[in-house]
Amino acid sequence: MTAHRSDSRSPSRLDRLDIGALIWGLLLTIVSGLGVALALDVHLIWRDLTRMGPLVLICLGTLGIVLTLITKGHRS
Repeated sequence: MTAHRSDSRSPSRLDRLDIGALIWGLLLTIVSGLGVALALDVHLIWRDLTRMGPLVLICLGTLGIVLTLITKGHRS
């Protein structure tokens, strides 16, 4: 048996992360969760949702920027 040798040029898990797909996936998961809540007749307080919406978008944007900065130096 041969020992597995790690190659320094092999991409790490973080390098293979598609940041755009991650952000869109999180955003669409939130939207679909709201759709399921509406379909199940869950009482939503729209005033709170309109206040939380911008906060969620800012958090997702910040996550995207941070992940881009982290992986930027590792891409060739």
